[in-house]
Amino acid sequence: MDTLCKQKRNLKKQIRAASSEETNGLLVIWRQLKARHSALSRAESARKKRSQKRKNQERFIRDPFQFARQLFQQPKSGTLTVEREELETHLKKTFRSRSRDTLGRNYRPCMASCPRNKVRQQASKLTGSHSSSK
Repeated sequence: MDTLCKQKRNLKKQIRAASSEETNGLLVIWRQLKARHSALSRAESARKKRSQKRKNQERFIRDPFQFARQLFQQPKSGTLTVEREELETHLKKTFRSRSRDTLGRNYRPCMASCPRNKVRQQASKLTGSHSSSK
């Protein structure tokens, strides 16, 4: 393949430098080299394609789930140059909810600390029932 490329390149140089009578003969030789080179390229790409197909089939048979996962997995690229603390502060500023610190309308305290629940527990101790009332 490489030798064919070099031969084609040399022939092109000779065609440019040749006289008009020699040009036609050199063009015929160049077209033959071009046809041979393209046929070899197609054969090589078909061989590579068959080899890749065989490898993919083997990988699929070995572990179909891993093969499918790798089909849809995004390639990882780049490196993180920011320090961890700086990244965490940026993420907190960007994605933190301001309303998270304040209690909302539907806030329910812990059942153990609820005054109503303490009253129920004391009442159940006095009456002797072990089930909680609604």
